[in-house]
Amino acid sequence: MKKIITPLRSWIFLGLFLLILVKLFNLAENYPAYMTYRNMDVPGQKNFINYLAPGVKDAISGTKYHFDKKVKIHYKILIPVLLFFFPLMLFLRTYKNLDFKLGVRRWLTGWMTFVIARVGILRVTSVCPVKRSSLGVFPFINCQSCELATGACPVGTFQMALLKGKIPYLAMATVILVGAVLGRWICGWLCPFGFLSDIFDRFSKHKKFPKKAGYIKFVLLGIIIITSILSFKSNKQVLPFCAIVCAGGFFYGLLPYYVTTGFGNLKGKLPFFHVLVLYHIAYAVTFLTLAYRYSGRFFCRYICPMGAVLGLFNKIALVRIEHDSSSCNNCNACNKVCPMGADLCQDSFLDRTNCIACARCVKVCKTGARFWYIDINNLFGKTKFVFNKLSSKISKHKRKPGKNIPAKNKKYVA
Repeated sequence: MKKIITPLRSWIFLGLFLLILVKLFNLAENYPAYMTYRNMDVPGQKNFINYLAPGVKDAISGTKYHFDKKVKIHYKILIPVLLFFFPLMLFLRTYKNLDFKLGVRRWLTGWMTFVIARVGILRVTSVCPVKRSSLGVFPFINCQSCELATGACPVGTFQMALLKGKIPYLAMATVILVGAVLGRWICGWLCPFGFLSDIFDRFSKHKKFPKKAGYIKFVLLGIIIITSILSFKSNKQVLPFCAIVCAGGFFYGLLPYYVTTGFGNLKGKLPFFHVLVLYHIAYAVTFLTLAYRYSGRFFCRYICPMGAVLGLFNKIALVRIEHDSSSCNNCNACNKVCPMGADLCQDSFLDRTNCIACARCVKVCKTGARFWYIDINNLFGKTKFVFNKLSSKISKHKRKPGKNIPAKNKKYVA
Protein backbone atom coordinates (compact mmCIF):
# COMPACT_ATOMS: atom_id res chain seq x y z
CA MET A 1 0.00 0.00 0.00
CA LYS A 2 1.42 3.36 -1.01
CA LYS A 3 2.05 5.99 1.60
CA ILE A 4 -0.57 8.73 1.53
CA ILE A 5 1.29 10.90 4.00
CA THR A 6 5.02 11.52 3.60
CA PRO A 7 7.19 14.06 5.45
CA LEU A 8 7.55 16.15 2.27
CA ARG A 9 3.81 16.26 1.61
CA SER A 10 3.03 16.98 5.26
CA TRP A 11 5.31 20.02 5.42
CA ILE A 12 4.10 21.39 2.07
CA PHE A 13 0.46 20.97 3.11
CA LEU A 14 1.18 22.69 6.43
CA GLY A 15 2.88 25.60 4.66
CA LEU A 16 0.00 25.95 2.20
CA PHE A 17 -2.52 25.75 5.05
CA LEU A 18 -0.77 28.60 6.89
CA LEU A 19 -0.70 30.68 3.68
CA ILE A 20 -4.44 30.11 3.23
CA LEU A 21 -5.02 31.30 6.80
CA VAL A 22 -2.91 34.39 6.11
CA LYS A 23 -4.95 35.16 3.00
CA LEU A 24 -8.41 34.44 4.43
CA PHE A 25 -7.96 36.29 7.72
CA ASN A 26 -5.47 38.95 6.57
CA LEU A 27 -2.92 37.74 9.12
CA ALA A 28 -0.04 39.42 7.31
CA GLU A 29 -1.24 42.94 8.09
CA ASN A 30 0.87 43.24 11.25
CA TYR A 31 4.37 42.41 10.02
CA PRO A 32 5.09 45.85 8.44
CA ALA A 33 4.89 47.30 11.97
CA TYR A 34 7.88 45.15 12.98
CA MET A 35 10.12 47.03 10.54
CA THR A 36 11.77 50.29 11.57
CA TYR A 37 12.28 53.80 10.14
CA ARG A 38 10.35 56.89 9.16
CA ASN A 39 6.84 57.25 7.77
CA MET A 40 6.62 54.30 5.35
CA ASP A 41 4.53 51.15 5.97
CA VAL A 42 3.49 51.99 9.55
CA PRO A 43 4.27 55.60 10.64
CA GLY A 44 5.94 56.34 13.96
CA GLN A 45 8.44 53.51 14.07
CA LYS A 46 11.68 54.31 15.86
CA ASN A 47 15.19 53.59 14.70
CA PHE A 48 16.62 50.41 16.28
CA ILE A 49 19.53 52.38 17.72
CA ASN A 50 17.08 54.20 20.02
CA TYR A 51 16.36 50.92 21.76
CA LEU A 52 20.00 49.84 21.96
CA ALA A 53 21.21 53.22 23.24
CA PRO A 54 18.26 55.26 24.63
CA GLY A 55 18.68 59.01 24.30
CA VAL A 56 20.82 58.90 21.16
CA LYS A 57 19.81 61.48 18.57
CA ASP A 58 17.71 59.80 15.90
CA ALA A 59 18.74 61.15 12.49
CA ILE A 60 16.35 58.86 10.61
CA SER A 61 13.01 58.30 12.33
CA GLY A 62 12.26 62.00 12.75
CA THR A 63 12.34 62.71 9.03
CA LYS A 64 9.77 61.77 6.43
CA TYR A 65 9.85 60.48 2.87
CA HIS A 66 8.33 62.70 0.19
CA PHE A 67 7.63 61.81 -3.43
CA ASP A 68 5.75 64.76 -4.89
CA LYS A 69 6.98 66.66 -7.94
CA LYS A 70 8.50 69.41 -5.80
CA VAL A 71 10.92 66.98 -4.12
CA LYS A 72 14.24 66.58 -5.88
CA ILE A 73 15.66 63.12 -6.45
CA HIS A 74 18.90 62.58 -4.53
CA TYR A 75 21.11 61.74 -7.50
CA LYS A 76 24.28 62.13 -5.41
CA ILE A 77 23.24 58.97 -3.55
CA LEU A 78 21.34 57.13 -6.28
CA ILE A 79 23.97 57.23 -9.04
CA PRO A 80 26.95 55.99 -6.96
CA VAL A 81 24.87 53.12 -5.57
CA LEU A 82 23.47 52.03 -8.94
CA LEU A 83 26.56 52.62 -11.08
CA PHE A 84 29.35 51.89 -8.62
CA PHE A 85 28.33 49.98 -5.47
CA PHE A 86 26.11 47.30 -7.05
CA PRO A 87 28.53 46.62 -9.97
CA LEU A 88 31.46 46.56 -7.51
CA MET A 89 29.75 43.83 -5.46
CA LEU A 90 29.22 41.80 -8.64
CA PHE A 91 32.88 42.22 -9.61
CA LEU A 92 34.08 41.12 -6.15
CA ARG A 93 31.84 38.06 -6.31
CA THR A 94 33.00 36.93 -9.76
CA TYR A 95 36.69 37.92 -9.93
CA LYS A 96 38.86 34.75 -9.89
CA ASN A 97 35.87 32.88 -8.47
CA LEU A 98 35.42 29.11 -8.58
CA ASP A 99 31.67 29.26 -9.23
CA PHE A 100 32.29 31.49 -12.22
CA LYS A 101 34.96 29.10 -13.57
CA LEU A 102 32.79 26.01 -13.12
CA GLY A 103 29.71 27.58 -14.68
CA VAL A 104 27.70 27.58 -11.44
CA ARG A 105 25.55 30.70 -11.76
CA ARG A 106 24.76 31.23 -8.10
CA TRP A 107 27.01 34.30 -8.18
CA LEU A 108 24.38 35.84 -10.47
CA THR A 109 21.30 34.77 -8.48
CA GLY A 110 22.97 35.89 -5.24
CA TRP A 111 23.82 39.29 -6.69
CA MET A 112 20.30 39.73 -8.09
CA THR A 113 18.76 38.95 -4.70
CA PHE A 114 21.25 41.28 -3.02
CA VAL A 115 20.10 44.10 -5.32
CA ILE A 116 16.38 43.29 -5.11
CA ALA A 117 16.55 43.24 -1.31
CA ARG A 118 18.06 46.78 -1.50
CA VAL A 119 15.65 48.32 -4.01
CA GLY A 120 14.71 50.57 -1.09
CA ILE A 121 17.41 52.86 -2.52
CA LEU A 122 14.59 54.18 -4.73
CA ARG A 123 12.64 55.11 -1.60
CA VAL A 124 15.61 56.69 0.16
CA THR A 125 16.47 58.86 -2.85
CA SER A 126 12.82 59.97 -3.35
CA VAL A 127 12.43 58.21 -6.72
CA CYS A 128 9.31 56.22 -5.82
CA PRO A 129 7.54 55.01 -2.64
CA VAL A 130 8.83 51.44 -2.44
CA LYS A 131 7.61 50.14 0.90
CA ARG A 132 10.00 48.43 3.28
CA SER A 133 7.57 45.52 3.49
CA SER A 134 6.76 45.40 -0.24
CA LEU A 135 8.25 41.93 -0.81
CA GLY A 136 6.80 40.32 2.31
CA VAL A 137 8.91 38.06 4.51
CA PHE A 138 12.07 36.74 2.88
CA PRO A 139 13.13 33.08 3.41
CA PHE A 140 16.67 34.20 4.34
CA ILE A 141 18.52 36.52 6.72
CA ASN A 142 17.95 40.11 5.59
CA CYS A 143 18.19 42.82 8.23
CA GLN A 144 14.93 44.74 8.29
CA SER A 145 16.71 47.58 10.07
CA CYS A 146 18.62 48.31 6.87
CA GLU A 147 17.45 51.61 5.42
CA LEU A 148 17.36 50.05 1.94
CA ALA A 149 15.32 46.97 2.91
CA THR A 150 12.37 45.82 0.80
CA GLY A 151 11.38 42.76 2.84
CA ALA A 152 11.34 41.41 6.37
CA CYS A 153 13.75 38.96 7.97
CA PRO A 154 11.99 35.75 9.10
CA VAL A 155 14.06 35.54 12.31
CA GLY A 156 13.39 39.17 13.22
CA THR A 157 9.69 38.89 12.29
CA PHE A 158 9.29 35.71 14.35
CA GLN A 159 10.78 37.32 17.46
CA MET A 160 9.01 40.66 17.15
CA ALA A 161 5.61 39.11 16.42
CA LEU A 162 5.70 36.97 19.56
CA LEU A 163 6.96 39.90 21.66
CA LYS A 164 3.88 41.84 20.52
CA GLY A 165 1.53 38.93 21.21
CA LYS A 166 1.00 37.90 17.57
CA ILE A 167 1.56 34.58 15.78
CA PRO A 168 3.99 34.98 12.82
CA TYR A 169 1.90 32.99 10.33
CA LEU A 170 3.42 34.52 7.20
CA ALA A 171 7.01 33.99 8.37
CA MET A 172 6.31 30.37 9.35
CA ALA A 173 4.47 29.64 6.09
CA THR A 174 7.31 31.13 4.02
CA VAL A 175 10.05 29.20 5.81
CA ILE A 176 8.16 25.89 5.83
CA LEU A 177 7.22 26.00 2.15
CA VAL A 178 10.65 27.12 0.96
CA GLY A 179 12.39 24.64 3.27
CA ALA A 180 10.25 21.72 2.10
CA VAL A 181 10.81 22.52 -1.58
CA LEU A 182 14.42 23.75 -1.61
CA GLY A 183 16.04 23.15 1.80
CA ARG A 184 19.27 25.16 2.24
CA TRP A 185 19.47 25.81 -1.49
CA ILE A 186 18.28 29.27 -0.47
CA CYS A 187 21.49 29.79 1.55
CA GLY A 188 23.70 29.00 -1.42
CA TRP A 189 21.81 30.72 -4.23
CA LEU A 190 19.67 33.57 -2.85
CA CYS A 191 20.73 34.70 0.63
CA PRO A 192 22.22 38.24 0.46
CA PHE A 193 24.45 37.57 3.45
CA GLY A 194 25.53 34.30 1.87
CA PHE A 195 26.45 36.36 -1.19
CA LEU A 196 28.63 38.59 1.01
CA SER A 197 30.06 35.56 2.83
CA ASP A 198 31.23 34.06 -0.47
CA ILE A 199 33.18 37.26 -1.10
CA PHE A 200 34.81 36.93 2.34
CA ASP A 201 35.53 33.27 1.61
CA ARG A 202 37.83 34.17 -1.28
CA PHE A 203 40.32 35.57 1.23
CA SER A 204 39.98 32.82 3.83
CA LYS A 205 42.85 30.54 4.89
CA HIS A 206 40.36 27.69 5.46
CA LYS A 207 42.00 26.37 8.61
CA LYS A 208 40.28 23.47 10.33
CA PHE A 209 37.64 24.27 12.93
CA PRO A 210 35.85 21.73 15.17
CA LYS A 211 33.03 20.31 13.09
CA LYS A 212 30.83 19.72 16.13
CA ALA A 213 30.65 23.49 16.56
CA GLY A 214 27.95 23.23 13.89
CA TYR A 215 25.53 22.28 16.66
CA ILE A 216 25.81 25.85 18.01
CA LYS A 217 23.34 27.14 15.42
CA PHE A 218 20.73 24.62 16.56
CA VAL A 219 21.27 25.62 20.19
CA LEU A 220 20.83 29.28 19.19
CA LEU A 221 17.69 28.38 17.25
CA GLY A 222 16.25 26.69 20.34
CA ILE A 223 17.15 29.67 22.53
CA ILE A 224 15.49 32.11 20.10
CA ILE A 225 12.29 30.05 19.97
CA ILE A 226 12.07 29.48 23.73
CA THR A 227 12.91 33.06 24.76
CA SER A 228 10.48 34.47 22.18
CA ILE A 229 7.66 32.25 23.45
CA LEU A 230 8.45 33.11 27.07
CA SER A 231 8.41 36.81 26.13
CA PHE A 232 4.98 36.55 24.48
CA LYS A 233 3.12 39.90 24.77
CA SER A 234 6.00 41.48 26.68
CA ASN A 235 6.22 44.35 24.11
CA LYS A 236 10.00 44.47 24.42
CA GLN A 237 11.73 46.23 21.54
CA VAL A 238 15.25 44.77 21.64
CA LEU A 239 15.80 41.45 19.88
CA PRO A 240 18.88 39.89 21.55
CA PHE A 241 19.94 37.73 18.61
CA CYS A 242 19.57 40.55 16.08
CA ALA A 243 21.30 43.11 18.29
CA ILE A 244 24.13 40.95 19.62
CA VAL A 245 24.79 37.89 17.45
CA CYS A 246 23.49 38.30 13.89
CA ALA A 247 26.22 39.05 11.33
CA GLY A 248 23.58 39.93 8.74
CA GLY A 249 22.22 42.54 11.13
CA PHE A 250 25.69 43.96 11.66
CA PHE A 251 26.78 44.25 8.02
CA TYR A 252 23.40 45.20 6.53
CA GLY A 253 21.94 47.14 9.47
CA LEU A 254 24.48 48.54 11.91
CA LEU A 255 27.44 49.15 9.60
CA PRO A 256 25.42 51.23 7.09
CA TYR A 257 23.97 53.16 10.04
CA TYR A 258 27.41 54.04 11.42
CA VAL A 259 28.87 55.12 8.07
CA THR A 260 25.85 57.28 7.13
CA THR A 261 23.26 58.81 9.45
CA GLY A 262 24.82 57.50 12.65
CA PHE A 263 28.23 59.01 12.05
CA GLY A 264 27.26 62.30 13.69
CA ASN A 265 26.28 60.49 16.89
CA LEU A 266 29.87 59.30 17.36
CA LYS A 267 30.69 62.85 18.40
CA GLY A 268 27.65 63.14 20.66
CA LYS A 269 25.74 60.70 22.87
CA LEU A 270 27.17 57.62 21.19
CA PRO A 271 30.96 58.26 21.25
CA PHE A 272 33.63 55.76 20.28
CA PHE A 273 34.18 54.78 23.94
CA HIS A 274 30.49 53.96 24.43
CA VAL A 275 30.10 50.30 25.44
CA LEU A 276 27.78 49.67 22.47
CA VAL A 277 30.25 51.06 19.93
CA LEU A 278 33.13 49.18 21.52
CA TYR A 279 31.14 45.95 21.33
CA HIS A 280 30.37 46.51 17.65
CA ILE A 281 34.04 47.20 16.89
CA ALA A 282 35.02 44.01 18.76
CA TYR A 283 32.30 42.09 16.89
CA ALA A 284 33.61 43.28 13.51
CA VAL A 285 37.20 42.36 14.37
CA THR A 286 36.17 38.94 15.70
CA PHE A 287 33.98 38.14 12.69
CA LEU A 288 36.59 39.17 10.12
CA THR A 289 39.30 37.23 12.00
CA LEU A 290 37.20 34.05 12.04
CA ALA A 291 36.22 34.52 8.39
CA TYR A 292 39.84 35.05 7.34
CA ARG A 293 41.25 32.18 9.37
CA TYR A 294 38.55 29.50 9.04
CA SER A 295 35.84 30.28 6.48
CA GLY A 296 34.03 33.23 4.93
CA ARG A 297 30.89 31.26 5.68
CA PHE A 298 31.77 30.84 9.35
CA PHE A 299 28.45 32.41 10.40
CA CYS A 300 26.55 30.15 7.97
CA ARG A 301 28.31 27.01 9.19
CA TYR A 302 28.14 27.50 12.94
CA ILE A 303 25.78 30.30 13.98
CA CYS A 304 22.94 31.10 11.56
CA PRO A 305 19.56 29.95 12.99
CA MET A 306 17.88 30.41 9.60
CA GLY A 307 20.37 27.98 8.11
CA ALA A 308 19.62 25.59 10.96
CA VAL A 309 15.89 25.63 10.18
CA LEU A 310 16.31 25.18 6.42
CA GLY A 311 19.00 22.54 6.98
CA LEU A 312 16.51 20.36 8.86
CA PHE A 313 14.57 20.06 5.59
CA ASN A 314 17.60 19.01 3.51
CA LYS A 315 16.99 15.28 3.91
CA ILE A 316 13.42 15.45 2.57
CA ALA A 317 13.49 18.57 0.36
CA LEU A 318 11.87 18.22 -3.05
CA VAL A 319 15.04 19.52 -4.77
CA ARG A 320 18.36 18.51 -3.27
CA ILE A 321 21.82 17.16 -4.05
CA GLU A 322 22.38 13.45 -3.42
CA HIS A 323 25.38 11.13 -3.35
CA ASP A 324 25.59 7.70 -4.93
CA SER A 325 28.25 5.78 -2.99
CA SER A 326 28.27 2.93 -5.54
CA SER A 327 29.57 5.35 -8.21
CA CYS A 328 32.02 7.17 -5.93
CA ASN A 329 35.77 6.52 -6.36
CA ASN A 330 36.70 8.43 -3.15
CA CYS A 331 38.74 11.05 -5.03
CA ASN A 332 37.66 13.68 -2.45
CA ALA A 333 37.18 16.29 -5.20
CA CYS A 334 33.79 17.28 -3.80
CA ASN A 335 35.16 18.03 -0.32
CA LYS A 336 37.95 20.20 -1.71
CA VAL A 337 35.53 22.65 -3.29
CA CYS A 338 32.71 22.66 -0.71
CA PRO A 339 32.32 26.13 0.89
CA MET A 340 30.50 24.62 3.88
CA GLY A 341 32.78 21.67 4.64
CA ALA A 342 29.85 19.29 4.13
CA ASP A 343 30.85 15.72 3.34
CA LEU A 344 27.81 14.05 1.80
CA CYS A 345 29.83 10.84 1.45
CA GLN A 346 29.53 10.49 5.24
CA ASP A 347 25.96 11.84 5.27
CA SER A 348 26.04 12.65 8.98
CA PHE A 349 23.48 15.02 10.52
CA LEU A 350 25.83 18.03 10.37
CA ASP A 351 27.05 17.20 6.86
CA ARG A 352 23.51 16.89 5.53
CA THR A 353 22.18 20.04 7.26
CA ASN A 354 25.22 22.08 6.21
CA CYS A 355 24.82 21.40 2.49
CA ILE A 356 23.70 24.57 0.69
CA ALA A 357 23.30 22.82 -2.68
CA CYS A 358 25.88 25.13 -4.27
CA ALA A 359 26.44 22.49 -7.02
CA ARG A 360 30.24 22.77 -7.00
CA CYS A 361 30.51 19.08 -6.12
CA VAL A 362 28.18 18.19 -9.00
CA LYS A 363 30.43 20.07 -11.41
CA VAL A 364 33.75 18.55 -10.25
CA CYS A 365 32.59 14.95 -9.71
CA LYS A 366 34.37 12.68 -12.24
CA THR A 367 32.02 9.72 -11.94
CA GLY A 368 28.61 11.38 -11.63
CA ALA A 369 28.24 10.15 -8.04
CA ARG A 370 27.05 13.61 -6.99
CA PHE A 371 23.87 14.77 -8.69
CA TRP A 372 20.76 16.95 -8.48
CA TYR A 373 17.70 15.05 -7.32
CA ILE A 374 14.00 15.94 -7.62
CA ASP A 375 11.97 13.76 -5.27
CA ILE A 376 8.77 13.62 -7.31
CA ASN A 377 8.05 10.21 -5.81
CA ASN A 378 7.44 11.59 -2.31
CA LEU A 379 5.37 14.45 -3.66
CA PHE A 380 3.10 12.86 -6.26
CA GLY A 381 3.86 9.14 -5.99
CA LYS A 382 5.16 9.02 -9.56
CA THR A 383 8.56 8.26 -11.05
CA LYS A 384 11.70 9.79 -9.54
CA PHE A 385 13.57 12.45 -11.48
CA VAL A 386 17.26 13.19 -11.46
CA PHE A 387 18.77 16.10 -13.35
CA ASN A 388 22.29 17.21 -14.11
CA LYS A 389 23.38 20.56 -15.54
CA LEU A 390 19.85 21.82 -14.76
CA SER A 391 18.28 19.60 -17.45
CA SER A 392 15.81 16.85 -16.54
CA LYS A 393 16.87 13.22 -16.77
CA ILE A 394 14.10 10.66 -16.43
CA SER A 395 16.53 7.82 -15.80
CA LYS A 396 18.52 8.11 -12.59
CA HIS A 397 21.08 5.65 -13.97
CA LYS A 398 22.30 7.81 -16.88
CA ARG A 399 24.01 10.70 -15.16
CA LYS A 400 26.76 12.58 -16.95
CA PRO A 401 30.01 13.15 -15.05
CA GLY A 402 30.74 16.68 -13.96
CA LYS A 403 33.82 18.72 -14.83
CA ASN A 404 37.04 17.29 -13.48
CA ILE A 405 39.37 19.24 -11.22
CA PRO A 406 41.94 20.91 -13.52
CA ALA A 407 44.99 20.14 -11.42
CA LYS A 408 45.75 17.81 -8.55
CA ASN A 409 45.92 19.44 -5.11
CA LYS A 410 45.16 22.80 -6.70
CA LYS A 411 44.01 25.36 -4.13
CA TYR A 412 40.67 26.84 -5.05
CA VAL A 413 39.41 30.33 -4.42
CA ALA A 414 35.85 30.29 -3.11
